[in-house]
Amino acid sequence: MPMSRRSADDEFARRTLIFEGSYRAWSHFGGCDTNVLRTTSPMDQGPFVNLHDPSKDPMCSKPGAIHDFPYEPLPRSGLAHPFVQVILRQWLGPTSEQEDTYHQGLATLRIWWQHRRRGESVSAKTVLSTPKMNSVLKGHTKYFFKLAYYMVVNDDHQPPRTLCRKLQIKEKNNIKSGKRERENDALKIAQQAMNNKSGEEAISAGGAYSSSSIITIKNNVQQQLHPQLSSNSIHFCSTPIVHIS
Repeated sequence: MPMSRRSADDEFARRTLIFEGSYRAWSHFGGCDTNVLRTTSPMDQGPFVNLHDPSKDPMCSKPGAIHDFPYEPLPRSGLAHPFVQVILRQWLGPTSEQEDTYHQGLATLRIWWQHRRRGESVSAKTVLSTPKMNSVLKGHTKYFFKLAYYMVVNDDHQPPRTLCRKLQIKEKNNIKSGKRERENDALKIAQQAMNNKSGEEAISAGGAYSSSSIITIKNNVQQQLHPQLSSNSIHFCSTPIVHIS
């Protein structure tokens, strides 16, 4: 039985609201600040509370806009990602659990994502422009943002691509910072031992560190404690130290 014009319009509006709400929520979540991600609730970081500053967020496609939802692609895992499954379940309904139905829905969702990025869907813009639809769209956006927040922060699911890049950069910086702090601590211990006793005790004091780090530390100690001596007179290396009287 063919679908009536009225039913087709209602279905298009329903799909548009769900897809657009999930798109805005996922895209906004991708632009969140990693420093406050785990310290504040999703209500405090929501799309209508914590607006992204376009001048500081490189993801915003319109630098002059006060509030923008930058494009954020779907998770590459597709149906394996629970966020995508929830979007499709919202649209298809809880009774549509067949695998082929879900794959058709995923194809539709991907097409929507592409068209939403290009802004080609004039019909979708018309549907979303009414005040009634705007309030419903905000409700969907809040719901999907909270859902994405808990999935990534609490359940360690795949985050949006831009947020994933931010987290990777932060992790690399933390590793570098930790290594620098450990080397500085070893340098302080070695300097203290050099001042009090001998260079050999300085070496043993930093025994918990790698041989390359100890060599670097010893050279730094030599330069700081004996700047007047040339590297030919005293040189710290992996071979036993030669003491010059």
